[in-house]
Amino acid sequence: MIVDLTKKFLAAVEEDKSIILDQYKLKEGIYLLLDYRQTWEQNLSNIIERFTIIDKDDTYVNKSLKEKFRELDYYSSVLFDDSNKMIDLPARKIHSSTPLAFFMKEQTFLFSKSEEEMTNAELKKVLFPEQLKEHIKQFYEKIDTSDEKFLDLYPITARMKKDKEIQLLKRDQFFSENYPQLVSAITNKERKARNCQIKDFLITNIDHLMKWLKDIKQKHPYKNYVKIFFEAPLEDYQLENQLYLIPRIFTVNQFSAIDGSNIVGLPSGDITVNSKKPFLKLKTMQAEVPLRISVNEAIARKDLYKWLESQGKFKVQMYPYNKLFKFNDDDKEGMYHLTLDADTSVVYFENVPFNPAQQKINIPIKMVEYNKEEKEYKELDYNITDREELYHYINRCFFKKQMNGNWLTKEVEVNDFMTPTLQSIFLQSRQAWFDLLNKGTVLTLKPMVNRMTWQIINELLMQFEGNNMKAILQSYYLRLGLLDFLNEKIGDMKGKDVMDQLSELYNVTNEVLDNKELFKIQSDNQFYYLVGQLTYYLASQSESANMTHDLYNPVLLAFEKVDKMKERLEELRSLYSYRIYHSNYRFNYSFAAVMGYQPSTKVSPINKELLLAGLLSENLFFKKNKEEK
Repeated sequence: MIVDLTKKFLAAVEEDKSIILDQYKLKEGIYLLLDYRQTWEQNLSNIIERFTIIDKDDTYVNKSLKEKFRELDYYSSVLFDDSNKMIDLPARKIHSSTPLAFFMKEQTFLFSKSEEEMTNAELKKVLFPEQLKEHIKQFYEKIDTSDEKFLDLYPITARMKKDKEIQLLKRDQFFSENYPQLVSAITNKERKARNCQIKDFLITNIDHLMKWLKDIKQKHPYKNYVKIFFEAPLEDYQLENQLYLIPRIFTVNQFSAIDGSNIVGLPSGDITVNSKKPFLKLKTMQAEVPLRISVNEAIARKDLYKWLESQGKFKVQMYPYNKLFKFNDDDKEGMYHLTLDADTSVVYFENVPFNPAQQKINIPIKMVEYNKEEKEYKELDYNITDREELYHYINRCFFKKQMNGNWLTKEVEVNDFMTPTLQSIFLQSRQAWFDLLNKGTVLTLKPMVNRMTWQIINELLMQFEGNNMKAILQSYYLRLGLLDFLNEKIGDMKGKDVMDQLSELYNVTNEVLDNKELFKIQSDNQFYYLVGQLTYYLASQSESANMTHDLYNPVLLAFEKVDKMKERLEELRSLYSYRIYHSNYRFNYSFAAVMGYQPSTKVSPINKELLLAGLLSENLFFKKNKEEK
């Protein structure tokens, strides 16, 4: 899939070259442009206009310089941000990849403690001025010697001296024909003199630079990186980037080969078969590596990964087959799905032959919201029609906001919120949720949604501590909405029908209770609904700070045997009878009606549902009669 995306990315870049830089993100830090041909004093005269600061809040100094620094940074950064690809090895103190830039972590050389105040661990991380000068000198020496590394890209396989000499001649001819500008740059005296001049500028002025960086931090705080760039044509930055990039673009050069006018090899990034991981080589085929691509394709692949990283890690990214990284067309025949991990490696990918946007959703629920003016909860009809919104509802209502990122690759750990039961439910259902939210398909979710969401609601009840079940009620309404959307019935009722039945039962029963008269229960549904209502009301009479499942669970567990359920309800009433006044007509009449009613049929799925719904929904017995109001 990455091979296919790379080809599309190459085509997109040919159409619009700004694609790469438009999505390129600068790291936090201070960015400064200096002229190595001038003295420090001359640079200081206009230095205020030649720096910017990047932070997470996008508050900039000299914001107009951001685009210039974005371009220079792109051509001066280490490949894949991989410390093993640095010039400054093994120290890894200087993070830039070309002689035209100087990158360091600010804590490496801008520190407030003296040498005597530092621990041994801190001393290993910092460079004092004299150490820094020596390190700069070594860095530029490594750049000079690494120029020859460019030639190592060409595979030399001969063992005999004579054959090796022939291959070396072919190598020189190959580079002269295909990379004449780079071959010329390696031996260019003006380039070497320029690099030497930049090195001398840094060594001579590093004390002035450190003082200025500390002073400016007092006025404009920054953190993480100090990135210094030197005045030079953009073409020079591009040339230096090529000299650095090309010999490192493949994982290891031993798998490189000549294919006409191209060198092909194993690209860096997701694939590695270095000497420490020989087990990743293909052992059953003549070829030891899964693919070889050209230098240009490998560079495009590198830019593609950077572009994908800018779209966000951990989440599911989706790209249409027939559009080149453009998302304004709804008529797509298929899409690539992928997810990146923290190291920008692809941990999930799939080709989906349709666009989930074409699979519409419409999930009816009730929004449980607190009305501050009336000081009570209101239930408002609402329809979820957006997948992103549905994702957040499921995450919040069913999994306590623990499931961020790609649900297929998410590591699920048990904690105070994610119980072992919820973890087990999630692991069993993650593919089904993923199919609904990312592909728009319901085939995997439909057979399990009733049982699975019922288990979730019961687990939430088991873990509940408090006096307000509105969050679980919202989860319950989401369950009913999903059942309605998937056309999964509870008995002979759809999810929306159950919501309507709850509203009707509440209104009818409330009207009867307002009359302060004994009444008879009219149906089995009303009976089970009232049992749930009475159970919550009695459990809430507990004087403990938080209501827990051991108060209401005995009634719920006895639902299949009506007499046993009535016994448990009577036990609960006896426990808290001292808190219930004789004048509490709403409760006393309802309790008498429940005890005097015998269901006409065996317990059905809808009866069980209404018992739970009665427990969770707005309670009739905390309402006042019309006269009391």
